[in-house]
Amino acid sequence: MRTPPHSPKENIHAEFTALQTLARINATVLDRDDMLAEALNILVDTFHYRRLAIILIDDQTARPELAATAGDPPPLTMDELLPAIDDALSAATVQISTEQTPLWGIPLAIGQLPIGALVVQDDSLAAATAHTADFLTTYASQITVGITAANLYQKTREQQQQALTRRQIADHLQQLATIINATLDLDDVLKLILERIQNVVPYQYATIMLLRGQTLSVRAADGFQIKNLSINTTENIFYQQALLQQYPTIFHDITENTFWNMSHPNFAANTKAWIVAPLVFRKRIIGLLTLHHTEAGYFDDADLNLVHTFANQAAIAIENARLYHLEQQKVKQFHTVAKIGRQAAEIHDIQLLLETIIRRLHNDLGYEFVSVFLFEPEHDMLSLQAASDIPAEKIPTIQHNLPLTDEGVISTAARSQAPLLVNDISAFPGYFPGPGRDAVQSEAALPMVTHNGLVGVLDLQSSLPHYFEPDDITLVQTVADQLAIAIETANLQRQYTEFIQNVSHELRNPLTFLRGYLDLILEDGLGTVPPKIRESLTIVSRRTETMQKLVDNLVTYQTLKVTSPEFSAVDLRTLIDTTVTSARPTASKKGITLSVELPPTLPPVFGNADQLRQVLDNLLSNALKFTPKGGSITIHAETGGNLVQFAVADTGLGIPAASLDKIFRRFYRSKVSAREQIPGTGLGLTIVKQIIDNHHGTISVSSTEGKGTTFTVTLPITRTNTRKSKH
Repeated sequence: MRTPPHSPKENIHAEFTALQTLARINATVLDRDDMLAEALNILVDTFHYRRLAIILIDDQTARPELAATAGDPPPLTMDELLPAIDDALSAATVQISTEQTPLWGIPLAIGQLPIGALVVQDDSLAAATAHTADFLTTYASQITVGITAANLYQKTREQQQQALTRRQIADHLQQLATIINATLDLDDVLKLILERIQNVVPYQYATIMLLRGQTLSVRAADGFQIKNLSINTTENIFYQQALLQQYPTIFHDITENTFWNMSHPNFAANTKAWIVAPLVFRKRIIGLLTLHHTEAGYFDDADLNLVHTFANQAAIAIENARLYHLEQQKVKQFHTVAKIGRQAAEIHDIQLLLETIIRRLHNDLGYEFVSVFLFEPEHDMLSLQAASDIPAEKIPTIQHNLPLTDEGVISTAARSQAPLLVNDISAFPGYFPGPGRDAVQSEAALPMVTHNGLVGVLDLQSSLPHYFEPDDITLVQTVADQLAIAIETANLQRQYTEFIQNVSHELRNPLTFLRGYLDLILEDGLGTVPPKIRESLTIVSRRTETMQKLVDNLVTYQTLKVTSPEFSAVDLRTLIDTTVTSARPTASKKGITLSVELPPTLPPVFGNADQLRQVLDNLLSNALKFTPKGGSITIHAETGGNLVQFAVADTGLGIPAASLDKIFRRFYRSKVSAREQIPGTGLGLTIVKQIIDNHHGTISVSSTEGKGTTFTVTLPITRTNTRKSKH
């Protein structure tokens, strides 16, 4: 048994000192737990009570909880205390228990409201007087004052912290709003959103997934190394459920979720605490924001509210960026389709055209798998002609042919001659994978049709389900229509070219035979020819020569339109020198001065040497034909930037102003040609223009009738055309 102070005077002094000390503690110690511990220690140190405790009633649950203990071990427990102090907690009166060691319960109350009890257990209480009860009641009142002050301080601190947090959130939301207005680059927006959330709700890992169709694709991640990860929500029940929520969900230990354990992505295998927040824009879920931590219970409800606020702002920023991206994508698609239209009109080789269009769709528009099947009516079959993932040289060896009666996606679209979209190929009974396409999950088949019927099928495939949207179908169907017309036109052009070549071949033999006999006769090989007959035969010979040139030019012109020869660096200086050397005898015979003016250095142009030689030959030949005796012809060249320019200028008959805009037309001949009876086919300048166009250059003409003509050609030095012949 402990010994209290011996005299009443000492006892009163001790009580006064204890109250004074407690008052000082109340004024200086603002943490409630520390204050309660100090209050009990004062009683132990001053009065040597054996064991003490403070019980407080919880504000939320209204249940008593042990808040502090002091004195000899073992400390008092709730099981010991509750039966003995029930009245002190409920009736706010001192309760005395005399079983074994005496135990007193002194109520703690604010006004008439009980908030707990001070419990004292000591043998000395058996002889205690009413004065002791009064002192302990007063002491308990001082403890109540300290509790009130501590609670008020704690509430003030919480309010200050909440105000600070609100200011921080407001700052970050303002920064997020600034992001919305400052950048429309989707990747930048996603990255900045994760950075801002990290400042408010610290996490270990985070992702932003965007929804397309039924597929979630990770577009941004922090803490994870993720590339091209997509989740099919039709197969993943966990993420499917997450997309059904309109409000964020918190998992204190996600490993306890059965669906998570069945289908979580590998990158999140170590996740314990997890928050998933739907990104909602105008009541439409556009994706998910997820925060991860490897410590179970790391996130709390306050974090959930913050994430919800950020997710709403993030959804606006993301949707704005997505809309901008879609608009940019539409502009890009428009330019790509326009470029495809131009190429479809320019490229007459079908295989080259197909490979070019497929590259555009795959590289420029991002379609994963692109194929073109052409219809073979004689076999009632579709055959693979080109594919984005199969080298051109391997296509013939694969021999991937589909009967029109087949039940697959491509044949079905071909039979119906209508677009066919399959969001999930596993649900299409007749589907079977093509070569190397086992990963395909969705497909769009666009028939290529003209007024003459089926031409083929342009087919798109993706390894993601529900990948293609209505805009994709509209866009690619436009390309398919352009391709169908281009293929049909190329086939007609090929047939026309073959017809010209066949006719030319049939004409060349009799013309050669006729020309040979005429030369033999005119050379008196069959006897002397009378002058009048010689004059007539000379006209026939000249017309025969013209006919031969016309046939040759027709073949040349058609060949230029449907073939793309090999291009390489061409030494223009050597080409000019060679052409001029060949023309000098004719110029000398006609009494025409032929001169060349070239700079010290002339860079090579990128083109075809034979065709450029033909340009020089034709221009120089025309100049010689239209320049009278005593005239002059000058070939001049210069460079500027990435261009080389050369000109053929003569002092000849000139071209009437009314004819200048017509001279490059097929078979056009000016009045000067007819008046002066200068022979020609009307195809020479047409061929020159076609060659220059094929070289991505320009040709222009200036002329004054009676004074001369200048043809100016401009060619690029850099590579602008790398097409190769497929013949």
